[in-house]
Amino acid sequence: MKLAIYICLALVMDLGYGYLSIKRHTTLFAPLNDIGVIEWSETYGLHNLEHTAWFFILIILLTFLGVNTFICTTDRMLVLTRARKNMEPLRFMFSLAPHVMHYAVLIILSGYLCSYLFSTVIPMKSLIPGMPVPIGNSGLTVTMQKLELDYYTGRRMPLFYNYALGVQARLLIADGAHQRQATLGINDPVWSGAYGIFLKDYSPRKKDGGMKRASDRVDVSIRKDYGVYFYMAGMLFFFVGLLFYVYGMVYFKLLKKGTS
Repeated sequence: MKLAIYICLALVMDLGYGYLSIKRHTTLFAPLNDIGVIEWSETYGLHNLEHTAWFFILIILLTFLGVNTFICTTDRMLVLTRARKNMEPLRFMFSLAPHVMHYAVLIILSGYLCSYLFSTVIPMKSLIPGMPVPIGNSGLTVTMQKLELDYYTGRRMPLFYNYALGVQARLLIADGAHQRQATLGINDPVWSGAYGIFLKDYSPRKKDGGMKRASDRVDVSIRKDYGVYFYMAGMLFFFVGLLFYVYGMVYFKLLKKGTS
């Protein structure tokens, strides 16, 4: 526990320095959104250590914290397992809940590590209505069927009047034998297996005032990311642990009221 506290304090100091570094040298860290950590480290990272060393220290500290949390949680789980015979089933589940959630957080952090180390980023592609675009070597194609724009017509923000603030691109994803429809939007990516399609830009951004609408276009970033499976598993574990905890808490409160 003491080691975890020291690591967390070191993380706070490292992230504080990292915040200032990112704010002053944004161009060094922006490529992390488009390339993996390994490629970024070999180019931007290792050649600008005076500004990027905190990032490598962050990975080391998070690794230490993850290992320490795993050992502490597993040790506590072993103690609970040995004491299970002397505990009521609901009491055991209630005691187990926070440790299940600790494992869930570790799984999610492993997913982030997997995403940064092993994800494949496909260069940005532009989609126009009716034209299929291949997704790397996956055999998948994505076609934009329709672009729906929601223009702002209110009066409270005059600078955004007639600008498209809501965007929905209707996509058709096909792998030859099968196809399905999906909707791509701002902060609303589309997933097909391990491939994620993310909206980067779109056109037109502003209503033309009655003239012929400019050609519809969306620019997308495509990432092959197996970390998403870790995220889903981690969230499932966390939900189970939270369910155990809430159920046990409600049960023991009701039991206490019944005996008082």
